Amino acid sequence: IARSFERIHRTNLIGMGVLPIEITDAFVPAEAGIRPADRFHVNLDPESLTPNLDIRVTWTGADGTECSITCRAAVETVAEVELLRHGGVLTAILKRTLGRRA
Repeated sequence: IARSFERIHRTNLIGMGVLPIEITDAFVPAEAGIRPADRFHVNLDPESLTPNLDIRVTWTGADGTECSITCRAAVETVAEVELLRHGGVLTAILKRTLGRRA
């Protein structure tokens, strides 16, 4: 989760099967006072993922306070969505290769 991603970094995350999430509201991580015991929760069914999908992320502080953050999936194409659903490039290749032998 970040305010923005460099194109190559975003692409590399997707290739590794990691969903890049871009903050779209006024939340600024550097000013939020995030601590190691804080937790971020993303409730997203992989089958509902679409390019540029709006996502709500919940930040729960160690003291129990919650903050809702408006974000979007930094995924631009259907091909990237499919790659994420497979778990990244290596998993997609393995599934495709093993699927042909079965």
